[in-house]
Amino acid sequence: MKGIYDTHKQNYKFLITGSARLDTFRRSGDSLVGRYFLTHFFPISAGDLLRLDFKEQVSPEVLLKDILNLNKVINKSDYDALLKLNGFPEPFFKSSESFLRRWQSQHKELLIREDLRDLSNVQSLDKIEVLVELLGNSVANIISYNSLAQDLEVDHKSVKQWLLQLEKIMLTFVIQPWSNKIQKSIRKNPKVYFYDWSTSSNEGYKFENFIACHLYKATTLWNDRYGHNFGLYFIRSYSGKEVDFCITLNKKPWLLVEAKNGYPEVSQALKEYSKLLKVPGVIVTNEENWNVKNDDVYIFSARRFLSCLP
Repeated sequence: MKGIYDTHKQNYKFLITGSARLDTFRRSGDSLVGRYFLTHFFPISAGDLLRLDFKEQVSPEVLLKDILNLNKVINKSDYDALLKLNGFPEPFFKSSESFLRRWQSQHKELLIREDLRDLSNVQSLDKIEVLVELLGNSVANIISYNSLAQDLEVDHKSVKQWLLQLEKIMLTFVIQPWSNKIQKSIRKNPKVYFYDWSTSSNEGYKFENFIACHLYKATTLWNDRYGHNFGLYFIRSYSGKEVDFCITLNKKPWLLVEAKNGYPEVSQALKEYSKLLKVPGVIVTNEENWNVKNDDVYIFSARRFLSCLP
């Protein structure tokens, strides 16, 4: 591949696609530094249904101003379909819930029984399937490695390793707790979300997973396209005060986001952490017609907020 690029780069542009294997194999062998840039493919998002490109974000204030002044948002029928059917092209464009259920079963089996088997030496595929079911019941909640290990009758190191493998095949992704400058904050156990947010039967957890996927895609693509160092975390103290998402830039808080599947009441935790960390706070609600700034907290309908993200 290096030879072909070096010989023909003046005459051609190369787009090389692949599954998780592409990301795995790039870590070994001769370096391709300077010859390519990696970008990630994600399920369809609200922004994808509005435009073909996205712009660099210079500050959270500019992003929030753009959202406040946005003239065009994703239409409600597309938004409802996206939330119900997930963003994978096959079920989304089929617009059929029965097809979605059949697709979900095949998709999960393909990733675990073929991709995961080919990419790793994991032998306990049956237990990994059980792990996926357990994680599906814990979406939007902090997981316990020890509890999962006991349920699966393995050690917690195996659970951590299997979670890494599930991330590589893009079945799930992990959001870690952010703890700097926050006393008595949880520092270890993460939350796990699915790229297919439609799997959850709980509407509140599904909506949080939906927002998590959009934020994770946005931070990843801002890094891929513009070379930034965005990250996505959550905040939770041992006293129970929690903010669903904390976007960081260069490991410093940049924006706080809460997902509300209902009336967007401003939580005390969002106010406190926004003031403590000196960053804007945002509530994203599934209710319509919200586009206000209230006591230094922005409240947006999900259709409007997500329309500004990649």
